[in-house]
Amino acid sequence: MRTSSAPGLLQRTRPLGRDARLRQSDALKDEPVAMVSHELRNPIGVIRGYAEMLREAPGLADEHRSVIDIIDRKSGHLERLVDDLLEPARLEAGRVSIDARMIPAEQHGQLFSRFFRASTAREAGIPGTGLGLAITKAIVEAHGGAITAAPREGDGTVFTVRLPTAGPAS
Repeated sequence: MRTSSAPGLLQRTRPLGRDARLRQSDALKDEPVAMVSHELRNPIGVIRGYAEMLREAPGLADEHRSVIDIIDRKSGHLERLVDDLLEPARLEAGRVSIDARMIPAEQHGQLFSRFFRASTAREAGIPGTGLGLAITKAIVEAHGGAITAAPREGDGTVFTVRLPTAGPAS
């Protein structure tokens, strides 16, 4: 709400427009996620650093080395999850990166499912947790649009985003 603060004048309130309320709501929603993500990155980095240091210790028993490998692998997974939590902020800032090389055509229908990763991405060791396209789809649909994926003739994948020229219906 906006108010007039001039002395001696009747104060009027005027509600924020729908777009302003949506932007304000989005900012309030994203702030805790960004703060938590930031707070998690530091301890995860420390855990990974200690795991690396312990792995290099001389005379370390194989059973301890395998436990350290598990700690490193699991903390790496947590690190990628935190990165994926920050993905909406990256999208909002205009930094979008999708590696869509050689996705098998039969997997295109699953690309927008949460945690789905194309078999070729897994085999090539491309990092990610399969949340990027699911988040993108949710954002596009929240704006009344649609996103599709189709094989590109030759090699690659074509992503098509359709957004209405007017905002979503109230």
